[in-house]
Amino acid sequence: MSQNSGAVAVVICYGNYKRHVDSATHGYMARAFGVPLVAIKRATKLYRERGPAGFFVPGARREGSKLNAEKLEQARALLVQGHPLPVVSAQTGVLSDTLRKAIKAGRLPPAKKKRKRIGWVRRSPRQSVRRHCIGC
Repeated sequence: MSQNSGAVAVVICYGNYKRHVDSATHGYMARAFGVPLVAIKRATKLYRERGPAGFFVPGARREGSKLNAEKLEQARALLVQGHPLPVVSAQTGVLSDTLRKAIKAGRLPPAKKKRKRIGWVRRSPRQSVRRHCIGC
C-alpha cells in the first residue's frame, strides 16, 4: 500500500459487530463514522506525522499581535504610575479587554482601582425631605 493512496487499514467497531477493512479509503471512513471528509484527512495526516501521541498534545498557541513587547512595557509603566485601565488602553492603543487578560495571566501588574468613599453624603434639608416623601 503506497503512502499517497489515502487507504488505511482500520477496524470498524459498532457494539458487538467488528469488521476489519484492509483498504478503507478516506471517503469510506467518512461515511462509516459520519464525519466530514476533511476531518478524516486531517486526522490521517496528524497520525502519519506524529503517531498516536499527536492526538493528545495540545495545539500550539499563537502570540497576540496587538500587545507586543513594546506596548507591554509601555502599559506596565503606565500601570505602575497608577493610571486606570481605560487611560492605559487609550494611550497604548490596546483594548482594555486585552489588558485585563494580560493582567490575569500575570504579564502586567494589576491596575489600581479607585477607592470608594465610605460614609454619609451631606445633603441639604430639601433633598432629605424629598427623599422621605416619595409617595406623598
